Amino acid sequence: MFVEHLFNVSCIKKRQI
Repeated sequence: MFVEHLFNVSCIKKRQI
């Protein structure tokens, strides 16, 4: 789902920081 994709992207961005 689109929402799930956004959530995953947010998690990845947080991990990078």
